[in-house]
Amino acid sequence: MFLGLINLTPPSLQAYANTQRWFYQVQTTEAIVTAYDAQDFPGEVAAGHKGIVGTSIACPRSIRLGSMVAIDNKKFSCDDRTAVKYDGRFDLFVATRAEALRFGKKEMTVTIFFKR
Repeated sequence: MFLGLINLTPPSLQAYANTQRWFYQVQTTEAIVTAYDAQDFPGEVAAGHKGIVGTSIACPRSIRLGSMVAIDNKKFSCDDRTAVKYDGRFDLFVATRAEALRFGKKEMTVTIFFKR
C-alpha cells in the first residue's frame, strides 16, 4: 500500500493519528536515523516491492511492516528491516549514495504509528 509522502506539522500529527483506524498505538521516541541508497540496494525491500525513494524506511524488527513513521514532519512507510546489528535504528531510503553519505547518522525524534 503506497500512502505517499505527506508534510505534517507536529500538532497535525496528533490530528492525523486521531482520524486513522489502521493503527493501534502512537509512540514518540528519540532514535538514530541513517540513510541507504537505491543504487547500492536496487532489489525488493522486505515488504515485497521496490523501495520508494522519499517514502520507504527500514525500521527495527519490533515495528510491523506497513506501519507509518514520522520524522522531521515527513511521513514514511516501514517497508524494510534494518540489519540485526542495527536493530533500533531507522534507515531512510534515498536516491544516491552521495545523498546517503550527506544525510549521515543523526539522533532524531521519531513518531511511530504502529499498524494493527
